[in-house]
Amino acid sequence: MPQITNEPAVHLEVEQLSVTIKRKKILDHLSLSLVSPNIYGIVGPNGTGKSVLLKTLLGFIRPSAGSVKMNGVRVDPRHDLPVSVGAIMEKVGLSDDRKAVADYSLGMIQRLGIAQAIMEDQQLILLDEPTNALDREGVAFLTDLLRELRDQGKLVVVPSHDFMWLQLLADQIFELTGGQLNKLEAGQPL
Repeated sequence: MPQITNEPAVHLEVEQLSVTIKRKKILDHLSLSLVSPNIYGIVGPNGTGKSVLLKTLLGFIRPSAGSVKMNGVRVDPRHDLPVSVGAIMEKVGLSDDRKAVADYSLGMIQRLGIAQAIMEDQQLILLDEPTNALDREGVAFLTDLLRELRDQGKLVVVPSHDFMWLQLLADQIFELTGGQLNKLEAGQPL
């Protein structure tokens, strides 16, 4: 059960979002409303546009139509997203490792990316395919960490091709197919 926090809720609203890259429509009039504290999973095979959606949510890709708003403010690549500052590197199991980053395994590099995503105590956390290269222990740790962040009032969005993991983790799952997001009901197979 989520804890009560004094932090304001985050509301991410996507309205009629379309993205076309090299004349190929990746996202097609997609609409979505996400609010904290929740974990939302976005499932779909590689190449369906999950990463494009995340980059568009963050303002790295300009949509060809529609809009992305955070707490009513339109996401604009010319302006920063609101974040508060903090440091919690120990949370991802890297603090005792004295190796150079160049010598990290793929799993440790993935943990470093997760640390970067959460270390400034953001209210909105977007993790693209975070279980890639993680062993079973790492996936269990990540699952607990994301639930803890949700319980602290965060909005967590996790695109993944791993539907079974998302079923264990997410409060709500959407399937990205044909440029559209479809809400999956609990227990609904792909």
